[in-house]
Amino acid sequence: MNTNDEKIQWNPAFDAALQIEFGDEAKYLEFDPEHLISKKPMQIDVLVKNEKHVKLRKNIGRIFR
Repeated sequence: MNTNDEKIQWNPAFDAALQIEFGDEAKYLEFDPEHLISKKPMQIDVLVKNEKHVKLRKNIGRIFR
């Protein structure tokens, strides 16, 4: 059971699932898990960059326009 002192590290699993969901298109993207926005505690779970500007055909890619 999870107590208040323990934190579940779900970010690595989320990052891996996100890359699996993108499938073949993931090779064109850069994934930066737990990207810091500024000083702690402000951070996002995953930053996905499409620096090669490849048009994504997967439905999940359309969310991240």
